[in-house]
Amino acid sequence: MQTIDYLKQTITSGIKFMSFSEPEDIDNKSFPNEIVDIIKNYGANFLLNGQEIHIHLDYHDFNGLVNNGIEISNDGAGNTWVVEVNENLECEAVYFCCHDPAYLEKQSDSLYEFFQQVIRDEVLDIEGTTIEPIKEIDPNLLNEFSIDEKSKLKEKVLIDFSSNMTAGDSFDWDEFGANTIIVKHKKKEMWLLMK
Repeated sequence: MQTIDYLKQTITSGIKFMSFSEPEDIDNKSFPNEIVDIIKNYGANFLLNGQEIHIHLDYHDFNGLVNNGIEISNDGAGNTWVVEVNENLECEAVYFCCHDPAYLEKQSDSLYEFFQQVIRDEVLDIEGTTIEPIKEIDPNLLNEFSIDEKSKLKEKVLIDFSSNMTAGDSFDWDEFGANTIIVKHKKKEMWLLMK
């Protein structure tokens, strides 16, 4: 089932829904159809089962925590839910980017799964493991990140969820304080934190 079909089925079944914006006709080839379909049908800002959905239709890296992220919701305190978009304009995992305390948590594997959590009122109930950073990093692995030679010399740690990051898994991204530089791997759920 497509995300938009799931939303249509859920909203017509009587789940609490309130629109704060008008549906928009977006004729654009820069964003995932999955996101565009939601905005065309329900607008970019609506309340769904108590969770405010507010889609900011532009890309950000959220200080390096994601590659090509689109904010889809926030908690009103500066923390956001972000869906990562791949180079084929397909939605991938949804992450919760928190700044206080400073951590990144995988919310779901897909936008569809995120909306299922919203409907089941489980968005804040996801539990997983917190991973500790790896201090000894294989130099060959550094070549897989988009960093320059100068950055390779900086003090750094690796966060590696590449084998299996599941919903609820998280890490502290503030390893070196306020000036931590974060670089996410282009394809894997791995992050370099540098001083």
